[in-house]
Amino acid sequence: MTSLSIVGMFSLANGRREQVSSAQAKSTTYIVYDSSISCPDQTGVDVQIRHFSPNVLPDNTVALVIGKVAFPLSTTASPSPHVILLTMHFFSFPGDSASEEYDTNLPDFLHPIIFGVGHVSGVGRTTESPRTFTVSTSSYISGASIASSIT
Repeated sequence: MTSLSIVGMFSLANGRREQVSSAQAKSTTYIVYDSSISCPDQTGVDVQIRHFSPNVLPDNTVALVIGKVAFPLSTTASPSPHVILLTMHFFSFPGDSASEEYDTNLPDFLHPIIFGVGHVSGVGRTTESPRTFTVSTSSYISGASIASSIT
């Protein structure tokens, strides 16, 4: 049994309705947003956020999101796939996201927190500080199990 969850604040962009088909030939309509994960080393990772909602929020709205996450493994067809996040809890911050003051009323929560239960694959790298290792997990998102490997 493995799982991978994330808690973080995300700036939402390009909200749109999309139907996602599952392995059981069912389709579900989500509101899909583009966002990114800000990493401590100043890099970013593209994220696709899938959320059940009747309304599409305006661009640059910030939301506190708790959800299941998958970092799909790279393939020849998709060398750098985006991260997929399926919301379990979604709290958008009120206000006019187009105004200059919108960001001043938000808490400083720059980097998301990832919780994972998985299998350690390989040997930890002891030449780095802190010690790092690779964890393999899978998340059941939109009717499919998606394998992830994070270091």
